[in-house]
Amino acid sequence: MFAIGFEENGNRWETGHPESHTALAMAETLRSNANPIATLSLYEQRIHRRFLQTLKQLREIQAERRSLEQTQLKELCLIAASHPEEIENITPERVGFVCSSRDWAFFWKRMLLQNAPPNSINANEVLAEYGVIPEYCAASNLLLR
Repeated sequence: MFAIGFEENGNRWETGHPESHTALAMAETLRSNANPIATLSLYEQRIHRRFLQTLKQLREIQAERRSLEQTQLKELCLIAASHPEEIENITPERVGFVCSSRDWAFFWKRMLLQNAPPNSINANEVLAEYGVIPEYCAASNLLLR
């Protein structure tokens, strides 16, 4: 509608400024419409509905990403528990994960601090608290330091 209106009404004004020229052509298009308020209301409803759909989709994508990151942090924890000598060198990007190094460092530190006896940690107990099934980490019977 606006494209046709711009074509029909675009030559009525010569403002010297493209934005004001476009605004005047659109205003004339609305004014020549039978019910401009209804038309604007209809367009606003469509835009609002599209915004809500897009927002819902964004939230779903973000939830999927958070879930993936948590899963990968747990998997990275298994790798770290299996290779305690490499804990300082293990980073998510080195093993193909999307979680950030910062998130990994905080996750690992939080896991250690929340469950740490004074000098050591039983990896099976710690991982089980985070929902990692201990059977999957047979190598994590190690004491982590």
